[in-house]
Amino acid sequence: PTLNLLELEQAGQEESFCLHVTGEEGARLCGRMMLQANSVGSFLGVRLAMENNNSYLEDEKDDAVYMNAIETRGGPWLFQHCELRACGAVALCAARRSLTKIRQSVIGGVSHQRERHSGGGRATCGLLARDFARVVLNEDTIEMTGTVILPALHAVGMSQVSVDRSVFQRNIHSVGVLDRAQVKLSSCFLQNNFQGAFLAVNKQGE
Repeated sequence: PTLNLLELEQAGQEESFCLHVTGEEGARLCGRMMLQANSVGSFLGVRLAMENNNSYLEDEKDDAVYMNAIETRGGPWLFQHCELRACGAVALCAARRSLTKIRQSVIGGVSHQRERHSGGGRATCGLLARDFARVVLNEDTIEMTGTVILPALHAVGMSQVSVDRSVFQRNIHSVGVLDRAQVKLSSCFLQNNFQGAFLAVNKQGE
């Protein structure tokens, strides 16, 4: 599709739509994507990729660390048999009370190279859930992500994340929980972490 959802958001238009994308073998969408509130849709068999050209290695507190390749609002949104990839950015951000379901998909960076604990082809974060968002993952792989301050799965702001039968691999940290968020893992593998499996702090960073 050629519809630029990010431009609709920047123009201040509260569009409502139903978007269903089914990709043939090798199908991919590149660039940033914002899926609006009051809307629903699904992606099946598509590779969604974005590369952030700014270097987030210089200052990991910079806003570039939190740039989102895909941001979901509203919903429910379903990603099935997809690749959600980002380089130097957050692969998927679920925000503003959205409901996002991800099944049998891969989330993360484009390679596992790292410089100073981050960089190369890594995503700064695989999945960021915030603002009361709800996310359900089933039989997914989250890989090649992370900075010192961001894990592969980062849940904040009263968000709720359920992960079932999924694999976390080659991340700086696998799971981070902050500010009264809730994360439930069932039958998951957390392997080849560069620093640790879990990162949990409160709002004050303790």
